[in-house]
Amino acid sequence: MAGILPSMKLTGPSPIDEPRRDSAVRLPLRNTVAELLLGTVVAVVVSMLLQFAAARLSISEPSFAPEALAAVGSGVVLAVLFLALALGHRRSPRWLRLFGSWVALSAFSTLALAIPLQATRFYYGGSSVDNGFRMQYMTRMASTPGLADMNYADTPPYYPGGWFWLGGRFANLLGWEGWAAYKPYALT
Repeated sequence: MAGILPSMKLTGPSPIDEPRRDSAVRLPLRNTVAELLLGTVVAVVVSMLLQFAAARLSISEPSFAPEALAAVGSGVVLAVLFLALALGHRRSPRWLRLFGSWVALSAFSTLALAIPLQATRFYYGGSSVDNGFRMQYMTRMASTPGLADMNYADTPPYYPGGWFWLGGRFANLLGWEGWAAYKPYALT
């Protein structure tokens, strides 16, 4: 057996004994929270601007123009991202890269959904089945500051209400009824 295996002479510490160094950049908790909050604010602003711009398109139905325009808009966002990656995004400041990625991700998802829905006040599926329940719950949360059941005003909620409660505050901020604010809130 001694002739088959090469002799292994170890010099110095073994790679197993050395601490593992991750190549990922680790941000302090304060920076992570700040980036999450700023990214959320930028995404909400970009999404709302694009939604209100898409609502003003007035493309007559029936037509495949909204879907084609959504595909073109998403393609433009992807092309800009590809060019930024290909042409040396590392040379730009970190804050600009973060801001650009927040804007691009928000624009990509909003354009793909908001343009095909530009002719309606409802989300995908209209007001049937699950969306009827969601619009009812949003309307209830917009009419009361506390958590309540979607059907009975004086009953504690059966379904978790956090997302719908925030949607109710969003509707109150816009001055809309809950059912009308459901589409822009869900898209945002």
